[in-house]
Amino acid sequence: AQTLLFPAQVELNPELLGVFDEAVELLNKSGFAVSHFGGRMVNIEAVPSILSRKSPSEAFTKVLDDYASLKTSGHDMKKAMAQSIACRSAVMAGDRLSDEEAIHLISRLLECENRYSCPHGRPTFVKLTREDLDRQFGRA
Repeated sequence: AQTLLFPAQVELNPELLGVFDEAVELLNKSGFAVSHFGGRMVNIEAVPSILSRKSPSEAFTKVLDDYASLKTSGHDMKKAMAQSIACRSAVMAGDRLSDEEAIHLISRLLECENRYSCPHGRPTFVKLTREDLDRQFGRA
């Protein structure tokens, strides 16, 4: 866990507050340090270290959203929590990377056992043919 210099508070809607109450023990075992802060407010004192570059409030609420949706489809919640945290820590569209970070990221991907999809099954590679590129640039 990465302890936050300044704890963050987030107000949850009633539905997510119910999810929080159900998942608080698993959240705290997964690297978060979270607790009730009064009313519908939750105090976030630490996040899993792989989420330390993300907004604590945003990452926390997205993990709760993931938990809620995966719970309804009957997933193993311990595994689902780990997958959600891993996914939320991933480099997202719009994130800026240095050249070294990009090269390191690709190197790590190529070392993975299942390098062709993310934990949710989305592809990590797409194949573009010369014809695809020509079409995109109006040359077809």
